[in-house]
Amino acid sequence: MVTVSETDLIRVGRIDFVNSDPVYHGIETGEVEGDMRLVEGFPAALNGMLERGEVDIAPISSIEYARNSEEYYLLPDLSVSSRAEVGSVSLFSSVPAEDLDGATVALASTSATSVVLLKILLDEKYEVSPDYTVREPDAREMLSEADAGLVIGDHALLAARDDSIDAYVYDLGHEWREHTDERFVYAVWAVRNDVPREDALSVAEALQESKRAGYDSLDVIASELAEGMGLNVEYAERYLRMLDHDFTPAHRRGLKKYYEKAERIGELEEVPEITVKE
Repeated sequence: MVTVSETDLIRVGRIDFVNSDPVYHGIETGEVEGDMRLVEGFPAALNGMLERGEVDIAPISSIEYARNSEEYYLLPDLSVSSRAEVGSVSLFSSVPAEDLDGATVALASTSATSVVLLKILLDEKYEVSPDYTVREPDAREMLSEADAGLVIGDHALLAARDDSIDAYVYDLGHEWREHTDERFVYAVWAVRNDVPREDALSVAEALQESKRAGYDSLDVIASELAEGMGLNVEYAERYLRMLDHDFTPAHRRGLKKYYEKAERIGELEEVPEITVKE
């Protein structure tokens, strides 16, 4: 059983991409108090850390929650989602997507949810069956070894601004919205079942307050993002405004549709219940 005291703070994962910056902004600036210890990692790494008990709560890949839903419950009003275009989940391809049948597609080792999303879209929307391989998330290197490459997070943001990469670029958030008319949920905040509900909801309250502070300061976050990654400030703010960190019934509807399609292509054994403790 996880207990929380002054010397034993609850361990909360933090995605090591800027797409979660608005959620943690208030806590990291000190505007919001939160009795927690933040542990950073890429999405795929946080999946394993939560499963092994190295963190108590974490934003994990949506597909990871589905595969282990009996072990976790979800925090309310928190996700990493997009209404349509997302800007940081992209397929870079040397040929149009409809020509990828039998081609080689490299998948980012840092991703899980987006990998399944891409497989759904290529199967259903473009009706192609590529051969998949896993690579480090470098679009240029991927395209030197494969016909296309899926890149996520900060790596995708930088690749999209790299004029030396000559490729067709498919934003998977836009592709999903066009295909289903639903928003897409990339990550959810999951809690191990052995974490007391009152402790988890205390963390949830702090993160929600921190998120509100973050949304009030998107211009500040965008400026820091632009400086840190060498991006145009307007582009950085536009990217942040593409993101959506809520978890409403509409989000859950889109997530359930994703799970149904993942089951259809054999990436899930069954569609899980989406269990949120409020």
